[in-house]
Amino acid sequence: MPETEVDFSGFCSDDWCTPTEVVEVLVAFGGVALDPCSNRWSIIPAARSYHLRRGEDGLLLPWTGPGGGLTYVNPPYSEPAPWMKKAAEGTGEVVLLVNYDATKAWRLYGFTADAITFVDHRIKFIGDKKFTARGAAAFIYWGTRPEEWDRVASVLGKTWVRP
Repeated sequence: MPETEVDFSGFCSDDWCTPTEVVEVLVAFGGVALDPCSNRWSIIPAARSYHLRRGEDGLLLPWTGPGGGLTYVNPPYSEPAPWMKKAAEGTGEVVLLVNYDATKAWRLYGFTADAITFVDHRIKFIGDKKFTARGAAAFIYWGTRPEEWDRVASVLGKTWVRP
C-alpha cells in the first residue's frame, strides 16, 4: 500500500515511520534482514520485524535477521540511548536513524560507529505534516561495509567514514 493510502489512526508520538527515500537507500544497500522497531504502519521491507504492540521488545530480542544481514533501527525518538547502546555493542551490521544532537548517548555510542551520515535536509516521516523531523538527523552505521554505505547513502547527505 502506498504511504499516502495508509490509515494512521492510533499513531502515537514515537511512531515515526521511515519514509520511502530511506527505504530506497536500504534496498540499494542490500535490503533489511531485521527491523526491531517496527509498527503496523511501517513500509520497511524487512525479512523479520519486531512489534512492541505484539509483545516483541526489540531491545530484548536478538538482532539477527534471517541469514544475518542488516538490522535497520528507527528507534523511539523519546529514548534512543538504549538502542544506540545495543547497536554499539557489536550486534552485527546495523544502521540506526536518530536525531543528531549533543546528548550523552551520542558521546558514548554514536561516535563508536564505522560511518555516520549527516542528513542534509529534514526527513519527512510517513504521516501528516507533524511528522517532519524538527532537528537534524543522522544515520549511524556499524559494520564491515562503511564505504559502500557511504556510496548508497550519499543521496541523504554527507558521510564520515572511520579511517
